[in-house]
Amino acid sequence: MELLLHIGIDTVGLNGEGFQAHLDVSLLKPGQVDFDRLNDTCLIMIMPFDLLGKGRYRYTCKNHCVEEPDMEVDDGTVRIFLNTRGTNPEGVSTELIDFLHYVEHSTSENCISIGSERIRRIHDSVQIIKAREDVGVRYMKEWEREHYIREEERLRLNELTKLLIQDGRVEDILRGTEDLEYQTELLKEYGLY
Repeated sequence: MELLLHIGIDTVGLNGEGFQAHLDVSLLKPGQVDFDRLNDTCLIMIMPFDLLGKGRYRYTCKNHCVEEPDMEVDDGTVRIFLNTRGTNPEGVSTELIDFLHYVEHSTSENCISIGSERIRRIHDSVQIIKAREDVGVRYMKEWEREHYIREEERLRLNELTKLLIQDGRVEDILRGTEDLEYQTELLKEYGLY
């Protein structure tokens, strides 16, 4: 079985689930429901924050059964979260730490101070891509679209919260934060969906 590797840079705080679903769907043909045909996948996310709050530069996660925490689910999926703001170098190479610092501060000065040939080559490639106007415009359009979607969602949820408070439905606010299906029902109920 092939291993599919996907690397993403998460700037919005996703936990990898959305990327995993996107990968799984892209591996199946339309109408195909045989999930045994999925390749093993390794999703690597570079994150500008510490997702699990333990100071590690790398967290390697596999699925497990909630009811049986010691039981690993061997579904061929591994998620690796790389933290650009790690503080605990245990178990990772100096070069990975240098790379993550470079991702956080991708300046020519930082690249030179790191002194790694691999990071210099990455930096050179990044500079070439940044210099291409078509890539920059496409990236900015995508970033602006994502930003607009997030802002619209934030405004909708703020409006829903305000309306629920006005109606004295504090329990519904709490339930909606834990149950996304219920949150969607509330948005529909108030005409915000």
